[in-house]
Amino acid sequence: MALALLAGATSALAGPVLTLAPDWTFGNAAVSGSKNGFSDIVKTLHVDGNQMITAYLATKDQMLDIKGVSFVKLGAQGAPDESTRLAFTETLAVDWTKQEGTASERWERSPVRLSAGEWQLEVTGLRRSKSFGAYSGAVQADSQVPEPQTLALSLLALAAMAGLARRRKLGR
Repeated sequence: MALALLAGATSALAGPVLTLAPDWTFGNAAVSGSKNGFSDIVKTLHVDGNQMITAYLATKDQMLDIKGVSFVKLGAQGAPDESTRLAFTETLAVDWTKQEGTASERWERSPVRLSAGEWQLEVTGLRRSKSFGAYSGAVQADSQVPEPQTLALSLLALAAMAGLARRRKLGR
């Protein structure tokens, strides 16, 4: 009986699972702007509760030199709150002064927890020619993060098991 109670409690979700989609892809197949630079606000995403995510961005050709990729939380008025900026790290860099032909860059965001609210993904960089450049990427969320009520339910089941064990011991 106690074992069944524990098994049921650990597999049940007392609260809802957080709702950021498990895989969210993004990209820009025709980056425009001056050769001096561009700034894309790729997309705004809504996070219902604390959500652990990882993300990456990769260029598709040598036309772009990405300078920065980051998430930033939007404040109450919809303006970016710079104190919340979470930058990506360049993991595959290209020295464009020495590189000829086709090359790509890769930027990654190590696992980080986004708090509830509206978050914006920003990409900045330079266009290396008059042609359009392109990039794409994805955000992966751990959609199986339960609410704290699940932990409380599991602890309740453990307490019930301890109470049953104590009752049996006293009954002997």
